[in-house]
Amino acid sequence: MALTLADSKPAQSDLRRVLKEKATIEAVALRAMSNIAARTRAATLRAYRVRVKQLPVLNRELAKIVPVMTSLMSVAHLNGYIKSIERATPHLANQNKAAAVFDNALRFATDRLSLTPDQIEGLLVNYGDVAINVTRKTTEFVEGEMKIVSRDITESGVHPQEGARVLRAKFEALGLETQNPYLLETLVRNQTQVAYEAGRWEANQDPVIADILWGYEYAAIIDSRQTPFCDERDGTRLPKEDQFWLINWPPNHWGCRSTTLEIFKGEEIAQEKLPGELTELPDGFKQNTGIIHSNFMGTKPAAGLKP
Repeated sequence: MALTLADSKPAQSDLRRVLKEKATIEAVALRAMSNIAARTRAATLRAYRVRVKQLPVLNRELAKIVPVMTSLMSVAHLNGYIKSIERATPHLANQNKAAAVFDNALRFATDRLSLTPDQIEGLLVNYGDVAINVTRKTTEFVEGEMKIVSRDITESGVHPQEGARVLRAKFEALGLETQNPYLLETLVRNQTQVAYEAGRWEANQDPVIADILWGYEYAAIIDSRQTPFCDERDGTRLPKEDQFWLINWPPNHWGCRSTTLEIFKGEEIAQEKLPGELTELPDGFKQNTGIIHSNFMGTKPAAGLKP
């Protein structure tokens, strides 16, 4: 089941139906990934039974991740962008109680939430490249593992029925089992978080929002799955231009569920709360994905934090 954004330039009413909570976006993509896992497994096993080369079949099926991931990340970016716009709008009005200012705040929200075909195309191109890269790395990993098991099956000369059993077991071990495709599920959740947080960052670079934005508070999910990375950063409050956000903007590791909360000027919590000693983040996460994946909505960044 593919998301509709990659297939067309939807009208605003269509976007409102698509741009739901992040969990809903993920759920749609997870169903699509489950189908891809099932088709990949079935097609590869079929190729083995009829003595056709399996790796080209594997590559063909996993390539179907690209359009799903492109749509997923584009929609998640827009979702994050809209969430930040909606959060900022009442604070914009509260800076001045005059009715005219409130009307201006509503106009601001309406203007920023009106998406053009060029803006959507920019997102699709950017996240299309990301999706291709993510899919390539995933395919290379799976292909390398399947080469080993296929070679072992051939060299051992086992009965085809036993060979098929070994292949099914390998798919399960790789996280490509039909009922539990956790490899693809991890990709979905991680890339959703990357794009969602990038969209939030981009919205907050709008000069109108930046003018009333003091900074951010790092907010981790406190449960048994929490990592030291997020635990150590949780509760940190710093101005928006602080260098901390160049590296510590979520996500900060694979499977990261942390986020940031906007703090607006005049709020009681608009004061620094420094973190303690921090564990170094994993490679690939020492960056602000909002800076990398932004400026597709035509936002002209305000003066502030720069890489």
